Amino acid sequence: MRTLLLCGALLWLITYGSWVVAANLPSGYADFKRECSDCHMPFPPQMLPQRSWKQLLSHLDQHFNADASLDAKATSNISNFLQNYAADSANGGRLGYFISHNIAAGETPLRITDTRGWRRIHGEIRPSAWTSDKVKTRSNCLACHR
Repeated sequence: MRTLLLCGALLWLITYGSWVVAANLPSGYADFKRECSDCHMPFPPQMLPQRSWKQLLSHLDQHFNADASLDAKATSNISNFLQNYAADSANGGRLGYFISHNIAAGETPLRITDTRGWRRIHGEIRPSAWTSDKVKTRSNCLACHR
């Protein structure tokens, strides 16, 4: 009986699960995930304040030495998503609270790894770890956080 219930639940999840998840995704998330993950992991919006995301999106033609230009609609959708879920937004959650309270009011960090909160969490990691074959760079979050 237990196996039958588990199989039924799995079948339901396969059939309807993606629809349920897709129905609850915030507006702009699909564009954000599609466009940003072309070159890097789509970093959680809670990792930077609204002013940082605004600055980053206003210079996509010079996005960390790459041209990441997007059409106006995608840029607007992504901007709205990032603004709505940024560290200092009402939707930032606990992570956003921690990050935003570790960034000075006049500071506009453009790299997550430049934030005081990130440095506090990762400060005791030995420098050689950042250049290992597995990690390679401080922005490769998925090397350690899965």
